[in-house]
Amino acid sequence: MDQQKIKGFLHTMDMGSGQKRELLEFNSAPAFGRPGHDYSETFSVTCEPLYTASPVARSLLATIDQLSLENERLCSSLKALEVAARAAMEEAIDGAVVHPCDEHSEDAKAKTLAPAFQDLYRVICEVTLCK
Repeated sequence: MDQQKIKGFLHTMDMGSGQKRELLEFNSAPAFGRPGHDYSETFSVTCEPLYTASPVARSLLATIDQLSLENERLCSSLKALEVAARAAMEEAIDGAVVHPCDEHSEDAKAKTLAPAFQDLYRVICEVTLCK
């Protein structure tokens, strides 16, 4: 079996009392996050390689593959939107008039902008849309 190609991984979280959560993924990276941070350390987590795919698993893997492609497309669009938003923000900030002491402070300049640009500035500072 070691020479067969792995089709995917079944991640299982056993929370006790008969409660289980299963995720089908393409990689063996922890699917549920970190124990003690994202879920209780008392939960049992396993990752089982799948060498053959049942019809349901094949369907799920195909769906995951399609969603992954759609995610890449959306990230590309979001990245283009982020670049445009940053360019508009830089232009607005460059034109902002502030006290000479604040000339090098983008935060001070952003406070002088219209509310919509202030919101955009806050979002741009806090969020990277896709990595």
